[in-house]
Amino acid sequence: MREPDPKDRRKNAVSLTVQGAWLLERCERAARAANDELLAPLSASERDQFMDLLIRISGTDG
Repeated sequence: MREPDPKDRRKNAVSLTVQGAWLLERCERAARAANDELLAPLSASERDQFMDLLIRISGTDG
């Protein structure tokens, strides 16, 4: 939901609606399930190593 910021009318204050929170949770569950399926052949330590390598090549800190 987007509304004018009460402290500065030139800005917008953005907040998550109940419906948006529900959708976000649903997407997070779907992403976790997809990752679990994709990485199922790997051991836990291999998964950690794989994720560390992806983070390294993406240039982000996670």
